[in-house]
Amino acid sequence: MPKPITDAFPATKDAKSNPGFISMKLEKKVHLHKGFDQSLEMLVGFRAFMTFHVQANINQMHSQLRKRVTTFERCIQLAKREQEAEVNWKDTYGGIGEKEKELGEEEDISNKEVFVKK
Repeated sequence: MPKPITDAFPATKDAKSNPGFISMKLEKKVHLHKGFDQSLEMLVGFRAFMTFHVQANINQMHSQLRKRVTTFERCIQLAKREQEAEVNWKDTYGGIGEKEKELGEEEDISNKEVFVKK
């Protein structure tokens, strides 16, 4: 942390994280010769510039995060198993009976074309 800030705010000496600081030094010959208003407008403009870019960066990160979450949710939806259909007695204990087999064979024969010689 910069020394003037730690002198003005002693609690910042114990801070574990540093949010970052930008310090600007204004000189009378270069910046303040036209008045304090112009220099102040430049600083306010720089603050607006930085705020815009920080917010744009945050929005970009959030959109990437939302895209990743959406992709992950889609993968989870595709990985879900379909609910099993109700199992009846025939599926569980031996399939179809003899009567159903005979009916099935008759249907197969009736569906074929029969050529009769005259």
